[in-house]
Amino acid sequence: MVNHRSALDGPSGIAAAADVRPSTLAPSMPLADTFYFVAHESFGVRRLAVSEDAVKIGLAGALLGELVLSQNVDIRRGALTLTGAELPDDRLLRQLLEKMEELWDERDLRFWLSLVADKAHLHVRGRLYENGSVKTVTERRFLRTRSVVVPTKPNLAAWQPLRLARVLDDPRSMCRADRLLAGLVDATGLTSHVLRDTETPRASRVVLPQMVAALDSAASETVNHTKAAVAAAALAPR
Repeated sequence: MVNHRSALDGPSGIAAAADVRPSTLAPSMPLADTFYFVAHESFGVRRLAVSEDAVKIGLAGALLGELVLSQNVDIRRGALTLTGAELPDDRLLRQLLEKMEELWDERDLRFWLSLVADKAHLHVRGRLYENGSVKTVTERRFLRTRSVVVPTKPNLAAWQPLRLARVLDDPRSMCRADRLLAGLVDATGLTSHVLRDTETPRASRVVLPQMVAALDSAASETVNHTKAAVAAAALAPR
């Protein structure tokens, strides 16, 4: 079995993450990759904070959000439309667009969130392997061994939730991608964990819903439908 160990496990810790932060607070990786590290950093510290379903749906929302950000997809009233814009360079996004073209009649955003969520973890992790952001290592504990997925740059991975907490201090300066990221983090119940180890004032928690409400239509629908899907998954019988 392959597990994901927290970017903050071991001696590096949160303080060390601050030592490797980029010179600016601008995003340094795709939306879904950032969400992956934010979610797994929280999992590593508080494993039961959010469900695996919530993370899968959040990753799906982030992948669809990447297509919104690249202007390949528009979303209105819960319906997804391909814009015909130039295809992105990212292989995973191109594959997702090809699937959308194949299932041309399916335009319900809820359908696509469910479909993408089914293998979102696998696909996003695969992209992280391809770009060298994670690797698999073998750990030995007592008489057993296990394979563990770890970031190749643990401090940079740990910086992702800290970076989001920093930009939440001044929502007016946030770029569209970070507003969408913050909305997805809130939709999946991860906000308190992003802010837990920072000096971010309570005002950031209050302004977040207002910031999400101010998102453009496509980004706002992505966040709101992700939140609804997470709530539905939590109520579904096991």
